[in-house]
Amino acid sequence: MQLLKSNLLKLGIFPRHIFRKNSKRLLKVDDFEIDKLQFAHDVYRTIFNGNYSSPVTELLQEGAKVLDFRCGPGTWSCEMASDFKNSFFYGVDSISCFPVQKPLNVEFIKSKALNDKIPFENDFFDFIFVHSTILWYSSDQWEEFVIPELIRVLKPGGYLEIMEAELKLHGEGPETPIMTKHIEKFRASLRSHKINPYLILKLPQILKSTNQMINIQKDVRKCPVGNWDYKLGECGAKLAISIILQSLITTKLLRKKDYDDIYKKIVIEVNKVESYFCKHRTWAMKVS
Repeated sequence: MQLLKSNLLKLGIFPRHIFRKNSKRLLKVDDFEIDKLQFAHDVYRTIFNGNYSSPVTELLQEGAKVLDFRCGPGTWSCEMASDFKNSFFYGVDSISCFPVQKPLNVEFIKSKALNDKIPFENDFFDFIFVHSTILWYSSDQWEEFVIPELIRVLKPGGYLEIMEAELKLHGEGPETPIMTKHIEKFRASLRSHKINPYLILKLPQILKSTNQMINIQKDVRKCPVGNWDYKLGECGAKLAISIILQSLITTKLLRKKDYDDIYKKIVIEVNKVESYFCKHRTWAMKVS
């Protein structure tokens, strides 16, 4: 199901902040264009050859309860609900960014308590999908709240799948001085908010340490950045570079009027070295 741009604009699709309460905001309402959210969904679905990697197809066909945690505009939920009409999908987020039109087997829930509790009972979901959420929580919150809460609401035998980016552009170095300079500033800004740019690399160990998750699997795919890859690279550049530069503008490490010039120079560099970032999917089953 394609989201209608006009509907999303009316709803105010973008979050006012992407960090926990009382932390300094790195991204504001206007920092993302609506098209980039659709780009992200389409790019990630393409590079992974589908909307999920967990072995849950048969379960979804028969009928399952599915959680789309921090669902944003609900693109994943709506598309999955159209594909699996016997299953029911719950999209939950702390902001009102849900589409006006949706399949009947989708429910969107706004909850301001997502830093404290996921608003569902124990052992409720057969499948939980988490995507593009790494910037919402500090490293400690991921280990002490997010993962434990996701496991709590997951049924024994159910699957948890997390898809996140490794916040590094491969190709940094002496041949890319402008790109490297701004990426280093970006990562430093994340660390100042206790955000781990490489949290996804620790995720299998975090899941294992709970003693509640087994059959832990991981898939890593390259997402090209730059038109050196004519299929996905332009979209990848819009996603990666704009997030980096916009966050620097918000934290006053970059002037807004310099955005276009720096963006163009970084695009030249990423094409020169054929840059890419890595998107990770990690999934595991809750012990019965």
